[in-house]
Order: sequence, then structure tokens, then C-alpha cells
Amino acid sequence: DTFETVKKQIYASLVTGGFFPGNPQKVRNLYYILAGLAFFTGNLILCFVALIFGKSMPRKTLYGAEQAAVARSLKNFLVSQDKKLGFQAKKQMMFEKLLPYAVAFGVEELWAARFKDLSLKEPSWYTSSIGGPFNSVLFARSIGQAASVSFASSVSVKSSRGFSSGFSG
Repeated sequence: DTFETVKKQIYASLVTGGFFPGNPQKVRNLYYILAGLAFFTGNLILCFVALIFGKSMPRKTLYGAEQAAVARSLKNFLVSQDKKLGFQAKKQMMFEKLLPYAVAFGVEELWAARFKDLSLKEPSWYTSSIGGPFNSVLFARSIGQAASVSFASSVSVKSSRGFSSGFSG
């Protein structure tokens, strides 16, 4: 299955890149097994705690924790900037460079809305299907929708080929 292969490669690259000391999915799986055993033995409190902690328990390396802090800071920057971005719009610096990150964090429409009143040029590689002047909000929305459709189709392919083991998640 392509989705599982890509997922394994991503986890392997996180380990080889120094973000985690070991595969984070294996740590999560141990917590999910613990949650399943706790559920079947009637220990609902342990089941609940294991499910909650299982998502966040894979330990990052120091480098991984630093990079996660950088990513959180970038997301905060993307959602907290005010509309005083005229200089960046003239140079078209910030919008295009940071839009992929905004899409990854799911804040692309908020990011693009900050540029809607500024005169941005259409990126050279993009052609609008509706014509008219370039609209940063519509552009970002279409990029975000394309990314979510692509991800959703890969997830539906994964789930249609899977099997039921009695555990969910």
C-alpha cells in the first residue's frame, strides 16, 4: 500500500534526521496495546490515560524538540501577523515563501486574507481558472483544497484496503 510505504519512509527519515531516537509509531502502538488490554480488563481509567498519552508520548531528541518549537513559532507568526505587510507585498517576499507552511498548518486562508488588500502579482507558475485580477484568498483556498483532497484520497485508499483487527485508531 502506497500510503503505508510513505508513512514508514517519513518515520524512518524522522529517526535518521535526528528528530526522534526511535520510530514514534512503535511507541504509540505500545500505548494503544496497553489501552486495549486495559479496556478488556475493565480498567477504563488506564485505557483512557493510555489513549491520551499514546498520541503525545513519543520522545523527541533535543534537536527534534528545538525544531518542533521552531515550527510552532512559524505557525504563530503566520496566524498573528497584522495587515502591515506592504513592504513584503511590493517585493512579493512573504506571501509565496510562507504559503506552503500556512497550508501545512491549515491556516492558508487566514494567511492569504492578510494580503487581500495589497496588490500582489500572480505567481508566474499559476494561471487562474476564473480570470480577473489575482486574489490571494481564492488562490490560497484552491491550494489548500487541492492539498486536502490529495491527502483525503490517499487516506481513503488506505482505509479501503485495510482490515479490522478490533482496535481503532
